[in-house]
Amino acid sequence: MRRQGKRIAWQQIRNSPGHVGDLRTHLMDGRDERVLVASVFDQHSPVRGSTVELFQPVLVGMATNAFTLRGIERGGYVQEWYVESL
Repeated sequence: MRRQGKRIAWQQIRNSPGHVGDLRTHLMDGRDERVLVASVFDQHSPVRGSTVELFQPVLVGMATNAFTLRGIERGGYVQEWYVESL
């Protein structure tokens, strides 16, 4: 929902291709602390492993069939994910 930390228009978000896969969380050892990481795993992707990661995710919105997570992406930018079930 953001590009380099800046919010994208909702219409552009809805018209852009998203990531499809399993949403998983795990703890990663950092320099001085453990960091929670949310990852989307696409089993049909030619690249093995996670396709995208969100560090220190926080639940910021909830609906009947969707929710929004906010965290930090690689590069240090704020990122938000709108997650819906298919």
